[in-house]
Amino acid sequence: MLTGFIDETEKHEGKRLTGVGGFLFRKEALSALQTEIAARTRGLSKPFHAAHCNSQKGEFYGWDYDKCQALLCDIAGIVAKHRGIGVICAVDNEDFDTWKDRQPSTAEWFGTPYSVCLFAAIDIARQYLDDAKIDEDIFYLIESGATGRKQGENFLRRIKTNEELDNRFHMRGYTFIDKGDPDGKTLSFETLRVALLGIISD
Repeated sequence: MLTGFIDETEKHEGKRLTGVGGFLFRKEALSALQTEIAARTRGLSKPFHAAHCNSQKGEFYGWDYDKCQALLCDIAGIVAKHRGIGVICAVDNEDFDTWKDRQPSTAEWFGTPYSVCLFAAIDIARQYLDDAKIDEDIFYLIESGATGRKQGENFLRRIKTNEELDNRFHMRGYTFIDKGDPDGKTLSFETLRVALLGIISD
């Protein structure tokens, strides 16, 4: 079984974008990933805030820019060493509003840009497994708190309770986890922000 870590981010300056992305990991890679991330972020507050590091805010206020970027690059390197495939979808919020006006019934089902991106990210993972002929399921760990979580959870439930869709999407299950979750999983959520911030902020 594979584990999928899914996170979201939003760009508020200029064109507003919503992005959802994540990585698939094999179980044996997670322990090494979390150990190395914990070692590299030792002495920092938990959970690690990649957005704060990127903008030199919070506990990173006063840090040298190059020092912040070196930390983010190191974390990205650790993730790259242990991850499987990465998936990402970003939606321009204005484009979503235009599409919503043209297809109100479909848009009502999705509800928000977040829900559209979440569906697309999970579908990309499905396509990868199908194309690579990998007959394994994915258990998704999704960071909670995003606008549109309710709609996102509704379609995940529809997939999970429909045997045909459940098999098609290789979904073993899913759970939403708070960023402050004490189990250490949040270290992995914040490593996703390193990748997501680079794409969404371009």
